[in-house]
Amino acid sequence: MADRLLTTSLIIGSITLLVLFFVSLFLANLMVKPVADAFEKQKRFISDASHELKTPLSVISVNADVLAGDIGTNRHLGYIQSETDRMNTLVNDLLTLARLDADKTHGVTSTFDLSQAIKSIALSFESIAFEAHKNYALEIEDGITYQGDANQIKQVAAILIDNAIKHTNDDGQIELTLKRIGDKIHLEVFNTGAGIPYDQRDKIFERFYRYDESRSKATGGYGLGLAIAKAIVCEHQGKIKVSSEVGRWARFSVIL
Repeated sequence: MADRLLTTSLIIGSITLLVLFFVSLFLANLMVKPVADAFEKQKRFISDASHELKTPLSVISVNADVLAGDIGTNRHLGYIQSETDRMNTLVNDLLTLARLDADKTHGVTSTFDLSQAIKSIALSFESIAFEAHKNYALEIEDGITYQGDANQIKQVAAILIDNAIKHTNDDGQIELTLKRIGDKIHLEVFNTGAGIPYDQRDKIFERFYRYDESRSKATGGYGLGLAIAKAIVCEHQGKIKVSSEVGRWARFSVIL
């Protein structure tokens, strides 16, 4: 009788736990569903709004250029053109994030010369760094190939270089390094400057997050660049991280 009672108790207990598991799973999904729906609507709104904004922005930009040709240099017209360019940048960044979130478009995946791709995009920033009075150095190992979306990887490099130029102190140093270590490819962008506090190093990859509001407003950033870079790197099954010494330097590392 004791054996039967133990067996019966174990069976009833197992069935009860199984029922409780499925009930808990159902309730959890029921509670999470509104949040998931709201997030999905938010992503769809960002995508739709960005598409809708592109047309009026293009019209404003074209008409401003035509007007500039008619009346010549004008301070107020210059403000319109400048802000239109900033809005175009924001809209394009939002569309990029929307495409990455939708997970519908992975771009063109192929094996390409990563060394040449990084070199081409890095050299395009050489004059920008020179005009900003920043020292700019490249150390790119030749012959590195990679399978992925070449345009997206170049976009990651462009975001990191642009970010470094904006946050490097006057006459500071910017260094881009590409090398293979073992079976991994390491892309690093180093710059001298204010650095990034330890408690901010994860947050800077969040969308619209700017740890230095005054500096971001001066450079015209929206806090989307690093979020895009992280999304692209994650899509390629890679890792992106930052190390820094506050008041001296910061280094962004991409491992593919």
